[in-house]
Amino acid sequence: MGRVLKIAGLILLCIFLFPNGIKAEGLNQDDMQQFIRQYHHLLIDDKIELSKRMYNLNKDKLGAYVEANHKSQRPLFEELIAKLDSAEGERAEWTTYSYGLVVLLDSMVEQNSGKLYRASVAELKQETQNINYTPDASAENALRHVENTWQQIAPATEMLHSSDKRQTMDLLVEQLTAQTDPEEMEYWSSQLLEMLSDEPLETETGMSRDALFWTVLIVGGCIILTLAYVGYRKYEAEKAERVKAKSNS
Repeated sequence: MGRVLKIAGLILLCIFLFPNGIKAEGLNQDDMQQFIRQYHHLLIDDKIELSKRMYNLNKDKLGAYVEANHKSQRPLFEELIAKLDSAEGERAEWTTYSYGLVVLLDSMVEQNSGKLYRASVAELKQETQNINYTPDASAENALRHVENTWQQIAPATEMLHSSDKRQTMDLLVEQLTAQTDPEEMEYWSSQLLEMLSDEPLETETGMSRDALFWTVLIVGGCIILTLAYVGYRKYEAEKAERVKAKSNS
């Protein structure tokens, strides 16, 4: 009887300490950045099977990270995960959704438009500008690239902006990629480029202007304060020497 009571007490204690159950431990910020880098490199190198293993090993941890740090974006994350899981046997679709996942996670970690998002937006703009407005295979291929790139950044676009903007972009891309008439292609591509005009572009590698400004300000301020302090100490020393020399004369 006493043993039963102890077990019951232990169960009640666990329920009290873990009312929502024991969840998978989430990744921290550094782990997330490392996952994003490695997962992205696997996709770039077309190592799909390795990327699938990495995804399956970390899926629960990614969900725990989103739940802990970006709870409002959990439905968006779950929607993308469902698409990934349903596209397990479709190589092209799985790759597209995987890029969408890594771009979304990168933007979450950066808490702004991440580097991968900005690079993808720049790629989408370039692809749209490069469309050859002729009803041939080259135009069809270019339109396919536009649609694919948009699918990669669509989830992050909704997180960074709004569902309305994503829906508008969805409509523009859908209209553009459905066209065969050159004039219609040109019109819808111009509408898409206009919508993309307020998106941040990927800058050249290196320090941004804001970071450079603050670095120069801080370093320059430190130098000025150091010189001022050294000058003040030198002045005080010379003053003390003059007083000492005057008292000795």
